[in-house]
Amino acid sequence: MTKTENSFVRNYETEIDKKYIEVKANKFKYVSWTHALKLLKAEYPEASIDVVRFPDENGNIILPYLKTETGYYVETVLYLTALDRSNHAGFNYIYPVYDFKFNTHLKPLADTINKSIQRCHVKNIAQHTGIGLYIYAGEDIPSTDSMDIVSPKKQVDFPKQETNSNILKVDKKEMETASTRMDKLKAQCKESFGKCNSKKDVHIKYGEIINAMSKSPHQELRVKSDTPWFKKMYEEFISKTSGELNESDDDLMAQASKESSPVK
Repeated sequence: MTKTENSFVRNYETEIDKKYIEVKANKFKYVSWTHALKLLKAEYPEASIDVVRFPDENGNIILPYLKTETGYYVETVLYLTALDRSNHAGFNYIYPVYDFKFNTHLKPLADTINKSIQRCHVKNIAQHTGIGLYIYAGEDIPSTDSMDIVSPKKQVDFPKQETNSNILKVDKKEMETASTRMDKLKAQCKESFGKCNSKKDVHIKYGEIINAMSKSPHQELRVKSDTPWFKKMYEEFISKTSGELNESDDDLMAQASKESSPVK
């Protein structure tokens, strides 16, 4: 077992003072996000967490939530070291926005989204470090009538191999949400290009989208000038719009995209 695995198990087996555990009306338990952050920094001094931003209708990354047909989602990225951050090697965690009854919230207000982001922080920390993870044991069981905090001392010791597989398990819903993100990005890029009135506008918008999406923590959303579907979409709208392109337009596009070699 590696040092990281030892650390994970040790954190899982360490009980959190109950005064830092919030009990909601729906009987679900939450670790105070401020205390979770304190425990995280004690274990990983260089750790940091980012809130993922999603494109709005114009393709700009400004929204701290993702709106889908199934509801709203928030997402955070956990970096345990400064090197992880510089290498964009963070741990992503997606969390649905719920109402106070723990049902999908279809029209959340800013306060609800903010609370969901804080809970996403805590669950990201728990899933990838083990800190406070025992509190969520049994959370996926349908009945919530007898949902109490489970002490790690009362838990059955799972075989090491099973524990490791749990750590590496990929949530199917997270994979589906990644696909949803890509579909949404393509739709918003198409809409943004559709609002352009000339080849020059399309050319500049092309650079703006590249620049905006280069900041995404999701590798699949970092479109570049040679991204096949993005380049094809750009060329289609270039052919549809009026006007001509010249070298000065290339300079404007390069400035917008921050790329050294703009696409001709």
